Amino acid sequence: MKKTHAFLFIIGIFFPQFIFPQYILLKELNHPRGGDVLSKQQVAFKDPGRSGKDVLWDFSQLTPVEREQLVLPQPLGQIDWKNINVASLAVQTRESHRLVSYWLDEYRNQVTGSEQEHLFRYNPSGDSLLVWGYENPGIRIENSLPEVWLRYPLAFKDKFSSYFCGNGLFYEQTDVTVMGLLEVEADAYGTMILPGGDSLQNVLRVTSLKTQLDDRQPLVYKNIKKEKSTEDSVKIALKKNKDKIYTEVIRWYAEGYRYPVFETWKTYTDKQGKRSDENYLAFVYRPEWQQEDYLDRDPRNQALAEAGKKNKAGNKNKNKSAPAGGSMEAVSLQPACKLFPNPTNGELQVEVALTGETRGQMIVYSIQGAVLYRTPAAQRSGIWQETLDLRSLAKGSYLLHIICGEETLTEKIIKN
Repeated sequence: MKKTHAFLFIIGIFFPQFIFPQYILLKELNHPRGGDVLSKQQVAFKDPGRSGKDVLWDFSQLTPVEREQLVLPQPLGQIDWKNINVASLAVQTRESHRLVSYWLDEYRNQVTGSEQEHLFRYNPSGDSLLVWGYENPGIRIENSLPEVWLRYPLAFKDKFSSYFCGNGLFYEQTDVTVMGLLEVEADAYGTMILPGGDSLQNVLRVTSLKTQLDDRQPLVYKNIKKEKSTEDSVKIALKKNKDKIYTEVIRWYAEGYRYPVFETWKTYTDKQGKRSDENYLAFVYRPEWQQEDYLDRDPRNQALAEAGKKNKAGNKNKNKSAPAGGSMEAVSLQPACKLFPNPTNGELQVEVALTGETRGQMIVYSIQGAVLYRTPAAQRSGIWQETLDLRSLAKGSYLLHIICGEETLTEKIIKN
């Protein structure tokens, strides 16, 4: 494997280890708390990428997005939201920043969270975080079957699901029943580069997919007694109805921070197999903002965040202090490049982490040195991803050369 010290220095800063310890969500460290107020910022949407181990997520180039939105202008602890309709409190604004706040009802042991003009009612129940209802200026829902948003502890590959059902009003004129299935999985972990260039290791990604039915009837039918929904009745309704609303929410959690550091939202309607009303959103909760917003009142997370900063600073100093002509064999190139699956039956996914723009190309050689496959040479930056179609190659071993400017990585490929 050909190596140069400059390339090793760059990779050493961002990916100092090949295998990071897996981060696990815990109730005492990741449960929302009454009194917390924090800020998130909407940014341009980017595909969340693959699931699996040691994923590299590069969100460094995402720019802020300003759009018209309704917001609650103050944290929940500063407004009388319990006795006033949310619609009368929300104000119209155009900006990229959103206020997120949580209020604790000690009598009910319930936490209410606000995001923009939305209110969510959370209840802890044993090892789970349940959602018993939500409201915004247009709709108010109370659940008879709650949504299970999180279950602690949650580690990579853990997954669970819950059937939910709720009733309420749409603009005080229409009776609404919502029901469906919520599926949650911790489907990936790895390293993230945030907008602005800050990097975070040991990041756990949690994907939630909600399949929902939405039934609306004139308010005249409001007083008709309804049968109480059960999991079985929700299952039957999902099977019978072909018109569904899908919401995929993906959140990335990093050690030392109670709340996500990044999240994406994707919603669409499926009517008789045809998709419509697609909407894509992305938000960043910058670590430095979380430090200012609440970490001084969250000592366990603050200690973990500070330890992470010291470890990253130590890795930077270690690489900076390496002599220009000295050996750097201890720093591995491997974290810069991920190949999967390897061995492969045909298609090979390749990810390469680049911290700047460079001319890149991938070439597959036989063991004897013959060129069998090559990608076009082009300018590359960020997380460079390629899908190599190797189905035409015979079973055996091959060499992949990844050319980054004047530097080359060589990896062994096995074709089944």
